[in-house]
Amino acid sequence: MKEFKFNPIRRILVPTDFSANAGGAVNYAAALAARLGSRLILFHSVHLPVALGNEASGVVSDKQLLENSMAQLNGLKNQIAEQHPGLNIEVLNSLGFAVDEIIGFCSTKEADLIVMGTKGAHGLGEILIGSNTAEVISRARCPVLAVPLEAGMNGIRKVLFATNYADQDFQSIFLLTEIFKPWNPEIVIVHSEDSSNPGVENNQFEWFKNQVMTSISYDKFYFNLISGKNTEQAISEFAGENGVDIISVSTRRRNLFEKLTSRSTSRKLAYHTNIPLMAFHA
Repeated sequence: MKEFKFNPIRRILVPTDFSANAGGAVNYAAALAARLGSRLILFHSVHLPVALGNEASGVVSDKQLLENSMAQLNGLKNQIAEQHPGLNIEVLNSLGFAVDEIIGFCSTKEADLIVMGTKGAHGLGEILIGSNTAEVISRARCPVLAVPLEAGMNGIRKVLFATNYADQDFQSIFLLTEIFKPWNPEIVIVHSEDSSNPGVENNQFEWFKNQVMTSISYDKFYFNLISGKNTEQAISEFAGENGVDIISVSTRRRNLFEKLTSRSTSRKLAYHTNIPLMAFHA
């Protein structure tokens, strides 16, 4: 029997730059925190400007920048508190580059989940996930949930996990069952492969399925072996056609995650643009 580790989601860190994209992530994270009984931590990193223009109008002090940031954070906190009475909300800010400050915060404050916004998707070649979010995903030791602006929190009924049969995937699947247990969702485990030997592929998939079923106690697992020459397209189409609420992958499969979170330059891959993407650190 495999042994798994799980730290309850006690603290959800939500970095914000007060943009619309970040606002969508804040609302989504607040709904998660309310259901999970977690503390919501609103975090803003103030990046010092080099100058304020050509006029010699003086430079705003660090203190003033932080005070302005804190005023915005408290305003956001009050808005969320009205929507989620009783929710435990903390506001924090710092001076520095956003990604470094986020990773540093996680190292010292032990955030259990990071929720960040992603960019919109309205044209070919447009990136769905911002560079800051992508870098946090690559460096963070805790799960990161990337939330598109258009994603609404209307319950979590179906979660997809894309596997490549790696040993680390068992831990990630276990985390999915624990994190989203209050919603009791279907957890759909899929593997997409353009295989020249379907017999071998089926045997591998059945082996992995059996390992999951015997190692992790959860009664709403579903398994799908999907085919397609383009892995991210097959997964995205499956997610869109089957009402998936969250797509999850391991950061070990960073190439897949990057493809799932960017637009193809040759075709519209719009199925997943409203679906949050969760990355687990391998």
